Amino acid sequence: MTRKPFAKLEDFLGAIALIVAFFALGVFDFKKEDPLVEAGLQASAKEVVREARHAVAVEVDGRDLTLTGLVDSDEEKARLLNGLRGIDGRGRIKAEVEVLEAASPYRTRLDHPVDGAIVMSGNIPSEALRDRLEKILGHDLSALRLASGAPDGWAEMADLLARAMQHLEEAHVVIEDRRVDVAATALTPLEAGRAERLLGAAPEAYEITLSMDLLDDGSPLRLSARRSVDGDISLAGKLPEGMELEGFDVSQVVRTPVAPPVVGWEEAAATGLEALEALQVGQLSITGRSLTLTGEAWSDTAISEVHELLSEVSEKMILNLGVTQMDDGQPFDLTVQFDGERAKAEGKIPRDLPLRVQAAFLDHPVEDAGLELAQVAASSAWWAAAVTGLEALAHFEHGELRVTEGRLSLTGQAFGPEEMAKIDAALSALPEGVDLVQNVQLRDDGSPASLALHFDGQTVLAEGKMPKSLLLPELARNFGTEIVDDGVAIAYLPVEKGFSAAVKVGVTALSKAENGNLHVANNKAVIRATVRDPKTGERVQEALSKMPLGYELDVDLSYLDDGRPFYLTMEFDGTVAVSGGKVPRDLGVASQTAIFGGDVRAGDLTFAEVLASPEWWGAARAGIVGLSMLERGSLQVDTDVIRLSGLVTDAPQQKTIERRLSYLPEGFSTELSLMVRSESGQATD
Repeated sequence: MTRKPFAKLEDFLGAIALIVAFFALGVFDFKKEDPLVEAGLQASAKEVVREARHAVAVEVDGRDLTLTGLVDSDEEKARLLNGLRGIDGRGRIKAEVEVLEAASPYRTRLDHPVDGAIVMSGNIPSEALRDRLEKILGHDLSALRLASGAPDGWAEMADLLARAMQHLEEAHVVIEDRRVDVAATALTPLEAGRAERLLGAAPEAYEITLSMDLLDDGSPLRLSARRSVDGDISLAGKLPEGMELEGFDVSQVVRTPVAPPVVGWEEAAATGLEALEALQVGQLSITGRSLTLTGEAWSDTAISEVHELLSEVSEKMILNLGVTQMDDGQPFDLTVQFDGERAKAEGKIPRDLPLRVQAAFLDHPVEDAGLELAQVAASSAWWAAAVTGLEALAHFEHGELRVTEGRLSLTGQAFGPEEMAKIDAALSALPEGVDLVQNVQLRDDGSPASLALHFDGQTVLAEGKMPKSLLLPELARNFGTEIVDDGVAIAYLPVEKGFSAAVKVGVTALSKAENGNLHVANNKAVIRATVRDPKTGERVQEALSKMPLGYELDVDLSYLDDGRPFYLTMEFDGTVAVSGGKVPRDLGVASQTAIFGGDVRAGDLTFAEVLASPEWWGAARAGIVGLSMLERGSLQVDTDVIRLSGLVTDAPQQKTIERRLSYLPEGFSTELSLMVRSESGQATD
């Protein structure tokens, strides 16, 4: 069936009417797109802004698109808008974005000091890079200012620098545009190499200036210690900082901040040193985890101590032990007895001090009297002390040498000072730390001849040094008594001229004194003496006048008496007798009282320290007895006469007195003037 043209028009108008009806009924809304359309626009917009440097978003309203957020530059803004314009089905496009301020030059500084506190200043191109760097460095980077203008590859360069800093102990970095300056310190070459490889991967356009210092050379921790036979331990090597080695010279030890390779490394090193000290000689070598100890143990105790100590070393260490026991551990002890011609040696000696070596130093034959030859060497100090002692012993007339560890003993006799000087010269080579015990007697000590006499009036003591020709018994004849030897040595060396003559003169002079001292030496004679009286002093001086020519005299004499003769006076009043004059001390008031039989008092009476002659003393006694027989009277006893005067009771009494005084000592006479009392009481001649 063929339709008419009018029918087609009717259909069109009907469709229009239908659409109008739908709008009227609210079936279609042109302000609200289909959600599928918006989702499509949103996905396309995200694809456009996916490569944006900063946080950028696109808001979709129907078919309209609004760009929001932060863009790096106007160029990026334009690029993003152009991308949005190319989206099919989009509506209007608006931009509500902030354009980031550009920095020129683009500069950032990072400082990572040793203490680990990172300090940063300058710019960063994006928050994403800030987050990434904070994770790598473990540090807040909020101090960096967000800015555009970073050259291409800047973020990659910053990332490489941050990762390189993880291998460095210290770093100072400046990035300015495409120039990078790095001043850093690495622990070892290994860490330095890791950092350098990272920086070597920098973008091609970047210029990097690197200055790298090392805290360690990368070699393993090590310790080399050597103990010599004299006990000294020398150290060398590389040890961790803070490891203490008290009592050792560490001048050849390098310190490093590198940590030990295993736990217990420092303790193992200290234990190894302690084990080395137990050896006589040895070598300790520690490299990394390997510990090697070699040497000689000179006793059972030493080898046991080494094994016990090393058993405490950490199992993580690799031990190598090569210690040989060489001796039973008994100390070296040498005794040499020398008679001036030959010597006999006994004791334990090292292998390098046999008899022929001893004889070479002693310069005399040495016989084996019980020697034990060890297979080990002595300490250098012991060996030096032994040969020094042998060289000194060679100058003895006879003596004994003994050498122990740290001690040299020498006893015996040498002839004189010349030999003593040779002994001292030999001993001057004695090592430090060796004690010297020396008791050397000289046959003649080289001192000048001398004599000191002490005379107390009865005994004579002598000391000094005299030639054999000057004998004490001969000198004693002057005193009439023995001279006691109180320490007189014999002078074997020639004495000074005139010494013997001076001694004889001095002894003769001293023998005339009551007591005193004599000293003769060095061409001088000194005499200090007490003599009886001036006349005796003159005799002493006369004797000293014969002193040999060239001898200096020093004389000091004191006197017991002034030389005046003894005399006695007594005045008796019938009750008390008053005594005067000069009398010996044994005729004092007490003696006079005993003789007189009555009260005697001292008047002008002086006492002499010398004894009176028996004759004078006897005459004085007779005079006192005569005075005691008077009723009153006076007495004078002079050097050779007795004068007695006074009153007697009767004639018989007078006769008795005269008879008694007729028996005086020889040389004495009497002068009597006596009066007899009459019956009337008057005195008569």
